[in-house]
Amino acid sequence: MVVVKDIRDKTPRSNKTRPVSTIKNIARHHSATTSGDWDSFWKYWHETKGWGTGGYHEIILRDGTVQLCYGPEEITNGIANHNSTTYHITVVGNGSFTDAQEKAWEERCLYNMKRFGLSADKVKGHKEFTGASTECPGIDMGMVRNRLKYLLTKDDVKPVSKPTT
Repeated sequence: MVVVKDIRDKTPRSNKTRPVSTIKNIARHHSATTSGDWDSFWKYWHETKGWGTGGYHEIILRDGTVQLCYGPEEITNGIANHNSTTYHITVVGNGSFTDAQEKAWEERCLYNMKRFGLSADKVKGHKEFTGASTECPGIDMGMVRNRLKYLLTKDDVKPVSKPTT
């Protein structure tokens, strides 16, 4: 089971909230960095971009640990013009991800798909959203969706990661 560190009590917010029922997609991002975590990303978002809310609901670190940054009702700043209907998960890296990260991604994605009632077809890479001009998430999303579909057919797949403090 993936370790989820709940840091929602320390993440600032200035955006509006939404009903969870409005979530229609899960976006996969990559950080485009070789390392990083909430603290390093927040410094950039806040000091450089001037944001009052971060970009991702969840950050998957290189060791597979998940930082839970915002609840699903929070609107984050992951993809312009798509934030009110998208749940954002980033994987730290730039096209090269660890096995622990991929395991965490799969577990968290399956958990959130179930929670929001979404199919694998509603899991998209950042660059697949209209208006996005980026190479993010640095991975073939067709393969990612096929893997999620496969995992959903297995009887023993029960995404159970819950936040810890």
